[in-house]
Amino acid sequence: MKIKTVISSVLAILLSSQVVFAAIGTESGGGGDPDAVDFLLKVRVVGEWAKSGNAPVSDEETRRIFATARNLSLKMDKASETPIVMVKRNLVDASGAGKVALFDLKKFKIEVTRSKWKKLSEEDKYITAALELFGLAQVQNRYGLAGELKKVIKEVMGLSVAVGATKELPGAQVIYLTLASTFPEFDESIGGFSYEITLKELSCSSSNSLDGNGAPLLTTECIATDALGTQLVRPATNLYLTLLNSGVPVDTHSEPGTTYIVLTGVNCGVLEPRSTPDNPVTPEYFCSVGNPIAK
Repeated sequence: MKIKTVISSVLAILLSSQVVFAAIGTESGGGGDPDAVDFLLKVRVVGEWAKSGNAPVSDEETRRIFATARNLSLKMDKASETPIVMVKRNLVDASGAGKVALFDLKKFKIEVTRSKWKKLSEEDKYITAALELFGLAQVQNRYGLAGELKKVIKEVMGLSVAVGATKELPGAQVIYLTLASTFPEFDESIGGFSYEITLKELSCSSSNSLDGNGAPLLTTECIATDALGTQLVRPATNLYLTLLNSGVPVDTHSEPGTTYIVLTGVNCGVLEPRSTPDNPVTPEYFCSVGNPIAK
């Protein structure tokens, strides 16, 4: 699996700046609970660390870790689901040992004792979140992998510095499919049937002019730049309109007759675990971008 370790892929782990925090209850979770969001952030950072290729695990376990982290995030965005639940009671595992957090593989859920979580140091929060993530991802040696994480925890913690810099776009499926059809060279496998496109910048413009006969002429193109600086330019009317429909800001003032859409830190893709007749799985699409910038 090709690994991308540049900062643009780091942006993909970040939480939406549109989250509105609700009041904290004694037993609650989801995107409205700051403590649950804090736990999720640690999970997403650890997932990105695994995807970077620095974790001593197989490609298949890497895919499962990243996919699990992303699925937790996608479910947190849905008001009807609370995959990370902050509870008041003390948690114990099957052996009776007290735990800060416990994952439930069958329910795809993690419970966290709020009071214990809030007392942990930042480093211990990452390790705690990692252990539960590895459990949900069915990592064979999750404690050993958590030990490897602890050796580089300072470096991994640094991946969270851009909190709030990204935004999840609505209509992720349409955006990803349109982006992939426009720039298939940037569509890369992240294991199994999962794919993602990571771009440093995506700049689209639409210009009104006249052709040689004086007839109206509309020219629309997009420029995609990946983290390595590779740049591709394509006619892209469908992509431009798709982004426009997603509600991203449009610059209409830079040049008369021309509108611009400029996005940074683009990370769109699909998580598609294998389905079976007995266990059908619906693909999960995602698309996050950095704050739009003016042309």
